[in-house]
Amino acid sequence: MTDKNTLAYADPWIIYIVPKNITTLDKENLDNVIIHELFHSIKPKEAIAIEPYRLKDGSPMIGFHGLSILVQNGKKQTQFGLIEDAAAVALTSKFKPEFVIQNPYYANIGSLMLKMIGKWRLTTDNLIQSQKTNDVYFMIGEIIHTNTPTNKNVEDIIWIFNKVYSTDQDITNEALTEIEVMRKK
Repeated sequence: MTDKNTLAYADPWIIYIVPKNITTLDKENLDNVIIHELFHSIKPKEAIAIEPYRLKDGSPMIGFHGLSILVQNGKKQTQFGLIEDAAAVALTSKFKPEFVIQNPYYANIGSLMLKMIGKWRLTTDNLIQSQKTNDVYFMIGEIIHTNTPTNKNVEDIIWIFNKVYSTDQDITNEALTEIEVMRKK
């Protein structure tokens, strides 16, 4: 659990609800939170390792866990989870169209993922299957329309999601344009 105010969080195959953080207002949205966390919970218990790949910031990308990218920062392993969070937000919206997310940063990455679903080869089933199998490469391949995505492709998509997340403005159309350029290479 990363945020002391979180309502719920998930580990592989289990969802934790934090009752002390639930307000009356939250009770109305708890089903949305559970659907969101359900996606996080379907990742395998074990991550997979990949041949280390040095990212632009110098950190080595060392593996995947669900749709999260594992990065080694010194002696500490961290997760870049924006792609997984974007998928969780997008799938929650697919299952509950009336779902509204209050955090503009998560709303933006969820909106980007929603716009990708069905636009190219990416589907909700692809996202679920990739989350269940740690297959980030497959998901990236579906986005950029290749059967052989590279670590550079993964990194490029990471930075696009990071850019979209880092602003409270909706720049999803600009992000889609960047991805279209990647698809043509």
